[in-house]
Amino acid sequence: MPMTTDSEGQENVLLRVAAIVDSGATGTYNLVLQEVDGLRRLVMAIGLAEAQSIAVFMEGVHLPRPLSHDLMARMVKTFGAEVCEVVIEDLCNGYFIANIICRQTTADGQHYYSFDARTSDAVAFALRSGAPVYARERVLTRLAGPPQRV
Repeated sequence: MPMTTDSEGQENVLLRVAAIVDSGATGTYNLVLQEVDGLRRLVMAIGLAEAQSIAVFMEGVHLPRPLSHDLMARMVKTFGAEVCEVVIEDLCNGYFIANIICRQTTADGQHYYSFDARTSDAVAFALRSGAPVYARERVLTRLAGPPQRV
């Protein structure tokens, strides 16, 4: 299974968006992330706007005006930076914790920045930036549900 180890020695497992499904609650959807070459999944509740943003991108729909995540991706690129990866770090008080890792190359060398983000926003942003989405192995070990049909 595609896995990396970061500079702190923590294992990260590569994920893909498996599905976005209606949760049954008004305005809430479930984002299903599945490990690449594996069966474990993370399921998280996300809002309507984030679900639409992810779905629009995955379905290749071109809108007349940019969505927030499109704008963010363009801004990062315009400022000479790139999104390296998104890492789902943990679950705290019922919320997944994610970081967007960016790299900017300047005359001084390469600079890395980590931005705390809602996981749904981080995933939408990663998709538009072509960046991989990872989860810490310990998060998947603790939280991943059994394989199921979506």
